[in-house]
Amino acid sequence: MRHLLLLSPALTAFLWAVEAPPSSDVQALTARVQALEAHLMVFEAALTAVPPRRDWEPGLANYAVLATITLAENPTRAQVQEYVQRIINVSAGQNRMRPGDPQVAMLTKVGAAHVDILLNTLNGGWAARSYVRDAVYSLATDEHKALILAKLPEMRELALVVLMREWQNDAKDILRRGLEQQANLPTEWIRAAIKTGDPALHPFLLRYLEEGMDPHYTYNELRNVSGLDLGPSIAKAWASTSRSEGKYLHLAPIAMAQGIPDALLACLETLVDPKESKESYHKRSIIEALDMATLDGQGSEWTPAMLKVQPPVITWNATTRQWERMLAPNPGF
Repeated sequence: MRHLLLLSPALTAFLWAVEAPPSSDVQALTARVQALEAHLMVFEAALTAVPPRRDWEPGLANYAVLATITLAENPTRAQVQEYVQRIINVSAGQNRMRPGDPQVAMLTKVGAAHVDILLNTLNGGWAARSYVRDAVYSLATDEHKALILAKLPEMRELALVVLMREWQNDAKDILRRGLEQQANLPTEWIRAAIKTGDPALHPFLLRYLEEGMDPHYTYNELRNVSGLDLGPSIAKAWASTSRSEGKYLHLAPIAMAQGIPDALLACLETLVDPKESKESYHKRSIIEALDMATLDGQGSEWTPAMLKVQPPVITWNATTRQWERMLAPNPGF
């Protein structure tokens, strides 16, 4: 574009100097060149008006603001508290985290001597609490065990620290009380309770599977625990879950694999539901579960009508613990 703009005056002068074209043609051509120049200038102005790419958007860590937060050398406790609080305040509006977020490294700078300050900063929302948890995990030693266990009921995210530091036996009573209270527990809480190896916690784990917020996550943690019969608890969880609840479609493939007919129907109806995209999480998990829970491995090709006819085309085999299609299917199936 720059070349066109620089050459166009010379081109105009040349056009006026040539002999062959009539004067009117030269004037018309000159007008066209000038119009082209005007269009190019407008185009250039539009390009320079395009806003620059932003490195921050609402919901993400604001790297520019975080870069202005520094910790003094040999800080006082008051300076450490202010430093931590500023990081938490900037992180308070986040609902997404990225691998390059600097908050954990920034918080870790306070050192092991100030873990208590980190633990007392709990008002920053989900992302901020996650950053604090990871910083505490990096800094925590056995000297901090009592402090962290005391905070565990209030800051359940610390179950990760308990699990990774293998403090689960010291936290057994706290873990049990959390299960009893039906709090919205992280999966690390369930893992820590399992890792105690104490059968006395099994009834509390089963009740949490029945009544907790995310039974599908709990089931995935409990499914390989020796001595636990999950079938009755899954049936209770399914019976108490309404179609309008968010966990309904998460629980359906789990209940279906236990031989519950209306859970199988819910799975098959979801597969033909036009409101669920082909690549949705629910459809993918149901297809995987159906193909594993069916004798021919083709359950994802079945239809709801196969369950609604009499006699049903699909039956539960209690011996193989799989769904199977009748050898002599009803007409039309």
